[in-house]
Amino acid sequence: MKYNSKDFKENKKLLKSKLKDEKEYVRALDTIYALIPKRYIDSNLMSIGQVVKTVAVFIIIDGKNNYTLINLPLKIDLEPSIIEDASIDGVEFVKCTFFKDDYFLKSRKVLKDSGFIFDMVDDFNIKGKIPLFLTPTDLIETFLRSSKYLGSNIADNPMGIEIMVSINSRLKSDIKYPLRHQNIDIRKLKFTDLSYVGLGNVLHGLGTNIAKFTGRYYNDGLTSILLDEENQQTDIEKVYRL
Repeated sequence: MKYNSKDFKENKKLLKSKLKDEKEYVRALDTIYALIPKRYIDSNLMSIGQVVKTVAVFIIIDGKNNYTLINLPLKIDLEPSIIEDASIDGVEFVKCTFFKDDYFLKSRKVLKDSGFIFDMVDDFNIKGKIPLFLTPTDLIETFLRSSKYLGSNIADNPMGIEIMVSINSRLKSDIKYPLRHQNIDIRKLKFTDLSYVGLGNVLHGLGTNIAKFTGRYYNDGLTSILLDEENQQTDIEKVYRL
């Protein structure tokens, strides 16, 4: 199935009404579909077997292309009736179909493991492969929730997260300049207005000279700076943390 993002209509209330939240599980009240980026498989963010184990950052749609976003820093198990390939604007997705009375989540219990946050930062921010349905506000919100759901210390530096995401985020009409250099209220932007660039991108990333100088160690170093607690901060670390 091929989708065009311009046909999507955000309707959180409608999609929420198609799910019944029970004490131990979540059941579908109507046919719905989860669309999950297929590249999550290569990024250690999803695996497909008897169940679909995935990071909970994807969209749910109905048969009329109404959609809502799920953006929780958790890994969950989905048990769809049908698993098939799909695409949105030419980007590959995994389409999970849930019919009426299917379990969307068979168990609300999830493992509290913050290790995959490193994979999210590497994939979304360092490499710039932010899912096309996310806005900068959505992504910031996802990382900030990691403290509540996972106890991760990445949420201890909200300003750093906001700066990092604002550097990733570009207007499709002008990808040369980060949104933090644009006089724009990011809360009013739709995902169809946006494009993303990785922090390690030599051409458009976080300072071309820095990216060239640090070479292949740039990705590992920046991830460590953002996520690891420090014992002593050097002058160069202070620059990276601005």
